[in-house]
Amino acid sequence: MRDTMVTRRDPVQATFDEFGAKLGLEKRARTWYRRSPDVLSILNLQKSQWGAQYYVNVAFWFTALGAEALPKEREAHVRTRLDTLLRQTDPAELRAFLDLDAPISETDRVAGLLRLLEGELAPLFEKFTSVAAFKSPAGRDLLMRALVRREAQPLVVADS
Repeated sequence: MRDTMVTRRDPVQATFDEFGAKLGLEKRARTWYRRSPDVLSILNLQKSQWGAQYYVNVAFWFTALGAEALPKEREAHVRTRLDTLLRQTDPAELRAFLDLDAPISETDRVAGLLRLLEGELAPLFEKFTSVAAFKSPAGRDLLMRALVRREAQPLVVADS
């Protein structure tokens, strides 16, 4: 007989899902997607296999390079982690919020993580909705902090 016990989502998963829904993203498993004509933005919550830590993966798929409906984050043309993109927040603060072993109350964890996602990630998803945005100074900065697939490089290199 199958065990019918319902498992409760932890506060990191719940906050991540609340943020994705609030932004109007489309969800599949632990990955959220935002469509624009040029770019499919991908937000993925990755659980460590070694402990109670999570990582927030941020990726972008260029529709000019393929019509994939819901590509996996690891297949995206541009990939990075949120902690490498932070502007106004100490990356250690994000890592603490994402570590369920860190001594932070659930209320403080949820509030802090939501504040950070809304303050750092939401503007990023608003800004990078076109290929042209990746050619801007902010786009070049993002690309310097990311893995960029070879086939995407000619598309995002700024015109001289």
